[in-house]
Amino acid sequence: MSYALSAVPEPAARLRGLWAHRDFVKLWSGQTISELGSRITREGIPLTAVLVLHAGTVQMGFLSALGGAAVLVFGLVAGVWVDRLRRRPILIVADLGRAAILVTVPAAAVAGVLSMGQLYAVAALAGILTVFFDVAYQAYLLARGIWPVGSLIGGILAAALGVRATLVLAATGVALSTLWLLASPLRRLR
Repeated sequence: MSYALSAVPEPAARLRGLWAHRDFVKLWSGQTISELGSRITREGIPLTAVLVLHAGTVQMGFLSALGGAAVLVFGLVAGVWVDRLRRRPILIVADLGRAAILVTVPAAAVAGVLSMGQLYAVAALAGILTVFFDVAYQAYLLARGIWPVGSLIGGILAAALGVRATLVLAATGVALSTLWLLASPLRRLR
């Protein structure tokens, strides 16, 4: 019995389901990077408060409360707006806004002007923009799974690179998410 080897490669297995749709892959890639950046930020801002500004327990409690308050105060409003507006611009503006806000922390730290007031403002504004991004994203696609990994990576990066570099990476990740959204032909996205 002899076996003939073919010079023609077998066709690759076809992608099935959503993975076969380039628009979905671009959206999912952008969201994965954005979510990773958000989780790194969630660890990076409090670590900045403790390690750079030597924040006390009351300051840390207030910082944490500001991040969570965004969901309570703006959750319903975001839901109504997202329902009435196009989702793609909301995703892009929210990502660009978060990147711009986050990069102010390492910039202020390098300039020697970082304060708890700035961290409070960053936590609140990033929280609000995250609410709008998440509501718009979930209205389009209910798929997530990077949360625990991002928190772990945030802690490891802060220990290895310092909190400034970690927040620069987080802002970069959110900005990259915006690029994926801009590259995606999801103009139909409502």
